[in-house]
Amino acid sequence: MEFFKGIIGPIIGPDEETDDDETDSAEESSEEVSSEEDEEENERNTNDSDDTSKVSEESSSASEDYSSSEESADEGEEEVSVEEEEESADEEEEEYVSGDEEEVSFSEGDKVKILTGTHQNKVGTIKQFTKNEKKAKVTLDTGKNTNYIELEKLQLVDSSSKVSDEEEEEEESSKVSDEEEGGEEKKSEESKSYEEMKEKFNNVIREKRGGLPKEYNGTEPQNSKRGKHKKIEGKECKEWYKMLKENFTLNIKLPFATVDQTGTNACSFLGFSLLCWLKNKNVFKKIYREKTWKNLVEGKWTKEWEAVKKNRPQEGSDKGGGMNNIGQMLDTVLDTYKINTTNLVYIPIRGTNDNNYNPDVVKKGTEYPNHLEKIQKYIENIIDTNKYLIMNTDQHTRVYFSYNDTHLLAIDSYPINQKQIRRKNNDTILDETKGGISKVNKFFVYRNVRDLAYFK
Repeated sequence: MEFFKGIIGPIIGPDEETDDDETDSAEESSEEVSSEEDEEENERNTNDSDDTSKVSEESSSASEDYSSSEESADEGEEEVSVEEEEESADEEEEEYVSGDEEEVSFSEGDKVKILTGTHQNKVGTIKQFTKNEKKAKVTLDTGKNTNYIELEKLQLVDSSSKVSDEEEEEEESSKVSDEEEGGEEKKSEESKSYEEMKEKFNNVIREKRGGLPKEYNGTEPQNSKRGKHKKIEGKECKEWYKMLKENFTLNIKLPFATVDQTGTNACSFLGFSLLCWLKNKNVFKKIYREKTWKNLVEGKWTKEWEAVKKNRPQEGSDKGGGMNNIGQMLDTVLDTYKINTTNLVYIPIRGTNDNNYNPDVVKKGTEYPNHLEKIQKYIENIIDTNKYLIMNTDQHTRVYFSYNDTHLLAIDSYPINQKQIRRKNNDTILDETKGGISKVNKFFVYRNVRDLAYFK
């Protein structure tokens, strides 16, 4: 268990069964780590000024322990660590509350107005920051990209405020059709919810016997078995991470502390929460306020989940409180917390009928089974351009972040000290999780995916 001690956030093991999985209790492991977490917390509280250095020492210790058994990641590899994200969030919080004046925090995707310079008074969306995060590129509503602009020359635009007739006309003229946008679905007068988008699909593709490519053989979820959750030892977990690094391009740092949604049916909600933490912290803060991802790993997310469950639609929802798909979850969460975001993209792959596909993903007239290749290219392009997305496949939602020729990788919502073979068909493993990271047969995903969402 030494391997798990340096990972940010406690290791939380389940003490009850999931909906359809039997789980082995990890109470001993949880208590050991929890007690050590309490001691560390007490030490931190005795001297606030040493807090940052202590976290740094713990992180360094965990890194040395992990590095002793394997090579470090390539220098050029882009990584996001929980520790770095937590420290960054803490720094931003301190800056926000210190001093007499309130500092504005910007994030990718924020709507801003340019106060001075060549593009003065023009409105656009933040696209990219410099490394020191003092300047940002802005994509104007007209579609043009600016050079880097100092943040003090930008002003956040309140999406609820009225715009002038001139700005309204400019915005209207800059809109493009859904086809040009690559099938991005947006709410409108006619479609009042993400769920209702699927009702207008009219693109039925009938399945034919013997027509599947060989890589899709055995990818039917109803013909596969689900395994139990079991405890995993540190050595096995290290070997798993080493294998992933050798076979995939990673944009997160391993190990990555994960939440435990055992018995709650909250995978879509927690998947969206992690997506917000990685890509849009403004939305994350609207749900969790001052909390960070570390707090959620500690189990401090159930209050927000209860609020969502109370507001969920009664018809079509899982009896345990979960959501049947991402669209239903987004409708409920955005309504519960009154969130209005312009850079969230929701894509239903299938309509209300499993054989009815989104024509913006699979064009009308596509013959079976060529639709599977279209779905594959669509999803892999999102990962290439946006790094992270949530997908609902086999009634389970996770944050997907990498792929190779045969598999996809996802950050799961089960404890880092557990493992599970989620789906297995004879000797073929379709879906396996260890140390919080799932390796999933990508053809299993493309054949069974229902919907997805990501931040531009």
